Amino acid sequence: MLPHSVHGIVTVHDDRDNGVVDTWSMTLTGCPLQPDPNRGSVWIVAPDDIDGRSGRRHLDYDLLPPRERTYWVSRRTHTALDETAGNGR
Repeated sequence: MLPHSVHGIVTVHDDRDNGVVDTWSMTLTGCPLQPDPNRGSVWIVAPDDIDGRSGRRHLDYDLLPPRERTYWVSRRTHTALDETAGNGR
């Protein structure tokens, strides 16, 4: 792994109480962002040759990171579908 990395979680859900939640845990390494030299605290995607050398910058990533999917009976009561699957409901 490269020396600099950022860890994050992306969560996507519908607005229904009994809907689905998809979650991806990600780690991004490399130098994909850099400060914009002309716009103060704005960051931009780094160009291909960030350090002036030939070749593309190096990023490590999974094309399709593993996804965790949760089906909800009720998000409001924190009852996931797998919690009720085996108890006769």
